[in-house]
Amino acid sequence: ELATPEARLLDMDAEGIDVAVVYPGIFLVHPLPINPKLGTALCAAYNRWMSDKLGRHERIRWAAAVNLDDVAGAVGIVEEARRLGAVAVMILGTVGDRLLDDPALLPFYEAVAGADLALAVHVGWSCPSISNLYSDLYVGTVVPFLMPVAMGFAALVASGVLDRLPELRVGFLEAGCEWVHYMVHRLDHRYIFAELMAKRWPEQAPRAASRPLEYIRRGNLYFATEVEDTLLPQVIEMVGEGQILFGSDMLHGDREPFAAKILRERSDLSEASKQKILEANPRR
Repeated sequence: ELATPEARLLDMDAEGIDVAVVYPGIFLVHPLPINPKLGTALCAAYNRWMSDKLGRHERIRWAAAVNLDDVAGAVGIVEEARRLGAVAVMILGTVGDRLLDDPALLPFYEAVAGADLALAVHVGWSCPSISNLYSDLYVGTVVPFLMPVAMGFAALVASGVLDRLPELRVGFLEAGCEWVHYMVHRLDHRYIFAELMAKRWPEQAPRAASRPLEYIRRGNLYFATEVEDTLLPQVIEMVGEGQILFGSDMLHGDREPFAAKILRERSDLSEASKQKILEANPRR
């Protein structure tokens, strides 16, 4: 509960973590409340509480929570979160059973870009239609928890949002990075197919002006890695070493302790890649 931030700093020192960005755990299920206005009020209260506890703390930074069931309220929260000291705005990979390419969300994306905050697409049980298929903890923390991040990636790169807001910085967090090849390849393949179909049915033309990899190579899309991701070198080869982020997952009980040390000791990564993943990329 951040009652003693100094104690957290000691743990960070032990693991060699200079700066941490704290994400909320309570907002990883959609919907938290049924009433959209109550959801907005909860997010606003959380953000103000974090600001009271941390403000613009040099070493413990924080991501703001928003409720996208209330877009107007979310826009107001983004504007306030910047003033309160947040460095990012967290959302899940869907808004319930709506995708992140819903046109109604555009004012929210414009607000995030205008505030110069990072948009963090985080894992969570965001889509009730998928979540309600699972009742066991094992698979329930894989498919309905992780897959919405890939769904959010597909929605954002295929919707034209990144054409309208080329300055928007987006991170896809805590799902590892080994899904990136699959999604990029499949979306690239289907982009070509949609272009062909559009010759007969113009309404089927891709809404995005470019293929997914082109957006990634512009430098504003980031992917968090788990330190044990076997395919991390291949992902770096595809998206570039400047687009990978490190997540310690502190303070979760199922994390890899001393994760930064594990990454530094990997023999299949260059020292330049390690430095960028651990420092330069998240700083940017």
